[in-house]
Amino acid sequence: MGSRRFRLTFITVLVGIILIAVCGLIIVASWSERSHTSTASGNGPGPSSDGASDAPYRSSLATRGAVPTRSITVLDTLPWPQDAFTEGLDRLPQGQSLVSTGRYGSSEVYFLDDDGHRAHVQHLLRKYFGEGIAATPTSVWQLTWKSGHAIRRDRQSLVETDSAHYEGEGWGLCYDGHNLVMSDGSSRLTRRDPDTFQEHSSLSVTLDGRPVGNINELDCAHDRIVANVWHSDELIVIDPASGRVTSVIDASELTPAREATGENVLNGVASDPEDPAVLYLTGKLWPYMYRVRVDGLGS
Repeated sequence: MGSRRFRLTFITVLVGIILIAVCGLIIVASWSERSHTSTASGNGPGPSSDGASDAPYRSSLATRGAVPTRSITVLDTLPWPQDAFTEGLDRLPQGQSLVSTGRYGSSEVYFLDDDGHRAHVQHLLRKYFGEGIAATPTSVWQLTWKSGHAIRRDRQSLVETDSAHYEGEGWGLCYDGHNLVMSDGSSRLTRRDPDTFQEHSSLSVTLDGRPVGNINELDCAHDRIVANVWHSDELIVIDPASGRVTSVIDASELTPAREATGENVLNGVASDPEDPAVLYLTGKLWPYMYRVRVDGLGS
């Protein structure tokens, strides 16, 4: 009788141990699955949310919304000053480029002929980091990065004639025929008076209903805004009335864009004054400016 009771007790204990082990395995498996799911959803290590990195941002903007992605065809390759840390580009009707370059102590503004000749070079004070630039019928405005200082220049000589203050950072600038349009690195564009530089309205840029940040160099022409996105080899085409992105331009086939590292990224866009399908594109420390035709743009 005692032997039988012993066997029953032993079996009960053994079953209990097995049940405890099985429950333990289930708990461990459940914890492991939750941990894996948490990391996969973005709570683990990954790129910073602000898009800053040492290399161009390669994630396609076109995947974020149902907008066309437009390819480019290179029509011409023009010489570009390879020491130019390009921050602003405008294309003038007489076939010249208006250029603003950055970096403290070496920021400049000048006209550039298509043969690479610079004219009317003006140097900024060492405390200023040059940024976007735009020509109006009567003057030229140039931004600075963190100084809140806009410089007004003579349309012919580029000599400084006046200045204005603005809040925040200065990134890109263009003139749409009525207003100056300015970017500050966010998804917000401001419209400004071309005589006083005073802000009078703003525009939020969205793609598929979501903000598009890091908007940099701007071009305003042909009833649209074309913008570089910092550290991206894509550009966006923006409806100036709604702020909605209507298409994405893929410029990744340009050799400097494919090989870009650090800060020598695509930055510099200007429309051909006559042909809405043609853009001029360059970048920071690039050896060339490219005249390209954009598939379907302006049609």
